[in-house]
Amino acid sequence: MMAYVERCGRVWRGRWLLADGHRYGSRSGFATKREAKHFADAREVRERALAETLVEERATAVEPPVTVGAWWERWFAAQDLAPSTLETYSQQYRHHIAPRFGEVPVELVTGLDLAGFSRDLRRGGLSPSSVTVTMSVLRDLLGDAAAEGVILAAPKMPGRGRSRRAPVSVRPGRVLDLETLLRVCARLPGQFALMVVVGVFTGMRWGEVCAMRRVFLHLPQAGGAPGGAGSAWYEVHPRVGAVHEDVHARRYFGPPKGGRGRVVDLPPFLAELLARHIQAAGGRELLFVNRCDDPIRHTDWLHLWHAACEGDGSRAGGEDGALCPGARFHDLRHTHTTMLAELGVPETLRDDRLGHHQPGARSIYTHTTPAMRTAMLAELEARWTQVAARSGVDVERLFTDDGHAQVAEPGRGGSCSSHARCGRGAETG
Repeated sequence: MMAYVERCGRVWRGRWLLADGHRYGSRSGFATKREAKHFADAREVRERALAETLVEERATAVEPPVTVGAWWERWFAAQDLAPSTLETYSQQYRHHIAPRFGEVPVELVTGLDLAGFSRDLRRGGLSPSSVTVTMSVLRDLLGDAAAEGVILAAPKMPGRGRSRRAPVSVRPGRVLDLETLLRVCARLPGQFALMVVVGVFTGMRWGEVCAMRRVFLHLPQAGGAPGGAGSAWYEVHPRVGAVHEDVHARRYFGPPKGGRGRVVDLPPFLAELLARHIQAAGGRELLFVNRCDDPIRHTDWLHLWHAACEGDGSRAGGEDGALCPGARFHDLRHTHTTMLAELGVPETLRDDRLGHHQPGARSIYTHTTPAMRTAMLAELEARWTQVAARSGVDVERLFTDDGHAQVAEPGRGGSCSSHARCGRGAETG
């Protein structure tokens, strides 16, 4: 817009566009319109000349290139992620990305550089999952650099299109035999055996089972929904429903995976087992703890779990030999999901029970009902009765101990060194 004038009481005011191209300058007090216009035109010519000078200076100015390391500092500070995720990102950057790209200008990183980097990580013995995480950090880092105008476009990430490598398979889930699992439980301390049964008959994740609290456990005598009168259920809390560990083995309560809470119906046998466990544990709030009444470390769990699966059980009188070598706690979730499918449980109820988002229109038009829940609990109860009878395991003695996990070997102080944010005084929501 060109300079212009306007009436201002008994005098005239001239206005002109400033060099920044957005604001206007003005001066009033001119006796005639012609004087005001002449002054405004002259000032605008001067401002245009100044604007052209600024453009030339910016074009000729040489700014130092932004390195990957400098961009990482800006980018990482802006991330709003779970503490464990931030720790993982930071670790992958320090150990792998910074030594290779830290001093390289972001604009000079090419797709070929990334492909060679990924190849070198694999050849160096880094696990496929760690390679995936490292490349994911690079993808987000460079993608956001393009979005913020630091570079014109993000380089092409490797792994798509041509490749001579055989596809790397992610560890598949397993469906474990329920009778075999009971025999594994016979090799575990009582509360660990109960954790296994909770996992395989609810589909709850490891961190969710570790975080179980009395306040969120609704036993039949509490009455009321969700499955009807006399039902039992556990509430996975949306804010403190899972125990997490960061890369420094610090534990803390946080939301379950996906950030959504849910209600998990409990079959009668499991409600009874949990009630007995609570009674044996006294007034403790957390259901499953180590000998210091803190949440169980995953490494301590693995020590006992692997020994039981491989045939080195902790209870005397158990059978020898490997039962399910290589099994993981997460396989219990796969086993539960498959069992629900075998029992004909509707997909809507399965998704609801596992905390999965229902895809498509199913989430809009299909809902769970008390009748669905009641039928599912009856089927789970019957399955437990059959498995317990066929396994040959004395289930009455299977879950008996002092209510504390003997999770530390002599001399291992790590199990009780809880500088964690999830002791007995943790938030219950």
